[in-house]
Order: sequence, then C-alpha cells, then structure tokens
Amino acid sequence: MSDFLHHFEKIKVKDQAIANYLEEIGIEKWSRANFSAIRYNIMTSNNAESFNNTSRDARKYPITTLAEFMRYTLQTWFFERRALAMESNKPLPTKIEKKLEDRIEAAKTLIVQPLSHYEFYVMDGDRDGQVNLQTKTCSCRRFDLTGLPCTHALAATLCRRINPYSLCSWYYTVDAWLCSYAETIYPVGNEEEWDIPDDISRRMVKPPPYKPKAGRPKTKRTKSKGEKIIMQCHCSRCSGKSHNRTTCTYMIPTASNK
Repeated sequence: MSDFLHHFEKIKVKDQAIANYLEEIGIEKWSRANFSAIRYNIMTSNNAESFNNTSRDARKYPITTLAEFMRYTLQTWFFERRALAMESNKPLPTKIEKKLEDRIEAAKTLIVQPLSHYEFYVMDGDRDGQVNLQTKTCSCRRFDLTGLPCTHALAATLCRRINPYSLCSWYYTVDAWLCSYAETIYPVGNEEEWDIPDDISRRMVKPPPYKPKAGRPKTKRTKSKGEKIIMQCHCSRCSGKSHNRTTCTYMIPTASNK
C-alpha cells in the first residue's frame, strides 16, 4: 500500500481533478496492486508477439505451407526447451535463480522485526514491508502478484532460516518448465496415407470473399498506444550497431598496414 500512496501523491500534485476522479471510482478499479484478486495474473502477450515475429515471412505463403511451418516451429521449440529444462540441476531456471540470488543478497541488509511465528515487519530504509510467510503475502504486493518472494519476504526467511525455494510459486520451477513442454509434436506424415472420413473429403471449402486494398500490403503490426519504437542504427563502414558511418571510430585495417 505504501508504494500506491507514493504514486497517488504524485497524481495529486500533477492534477487534483484526476486524483479526485480515481478516488471516487474506487482504487481497485484501476490499481492492479489493490484489486481483490489477481486480475491479470502474470500472463502477457509476449508469447504471441514472439510467434508473430517468427512467422512474419511464412504468412505470405499458402495456408498449408503456413500450417506446416507453425507445426515444425513448435516441434523444434518444444524439443529444444524440453532438453534445456532437463539439463538444469537447480530447482528454478537460470534467470529465476539469478533474480532470487540477487534479492537474497539485498535482503541481507534489511532489518527484520518478528511479529509472530509467521508475520514480520521488515525495514528497508524506504517504504518497508509487512510479511506473512503463511499466506505468502507482503504489503509491498510484489510477492502476492508475482509468486516470487520479494526482498522483504526473503529477509524474513533468513531470520527464520526457512528455505526460500519453499515460497516460490510452482510455476517458476524446473518441474513446471518440463511440464510445459512435456508433449511431443509429430509430423503429419505423407498426405497419401492420411485417413480422412468421407464426409470430410467431400466437403468443398471455398476461400472467403476478399477485396484487395489499394497500395502495398502492410507487413508490420500496428504499435500499441504509448509503445515506444526503438530505432536501431547500423554503421555502413564497420557493420556495427548503435552508431553510423559519420560517428564511427572503429579502426579498419588497410592493405598498407596489414
């Protein structure tokens, strides 16, 4: 709640009318941290964005070719990710392990005040946090919303000598990772060997009505409102990134100094 109050005060300073409106309609209507449940969970559109980018060129081909491309791509992804998960020798994937380790190091500097066997008040020198290890919650709401213990919760585990892995959501574990890619995606086989029911084979599927639009077809998706467009410049002199030919300082060897 302390984080919310901090940001709400900023809104009041910028525009009191907007602050009044947000207060009238109810904090839970627009503040994810104050919603009574996990409104959007932690799912995002990243997976869809990634697949759309991968299939950008394949979408230009006939539907059967596109379907085969999607099948083969998923087949490859499932195999590679399953193999990667099987190689892991820790409870959590590498990136999550690193995040947890960093938080544990930060938690060592916090001051913990036990309130009960499961409840703790943790001072971090800023907004502090009240932790309940039994319900796996913290007043900062990071623990509640992500399922990964925040620095306040980890400070409490260090105080009670509790295994921090026991507080992590199962969905972050390597076991969950393996379950996500447990299935095997097989090729469709030779079309001549397909067993297709007669009522299906007799159907005539016509293409939907389509009226071509004037101009060149758009190949890139429309950016969302407020989404930043990152322009990556390339140097035509050294093929490097983040600079151009004019500002290039790379020493390119010439025939005389080789």
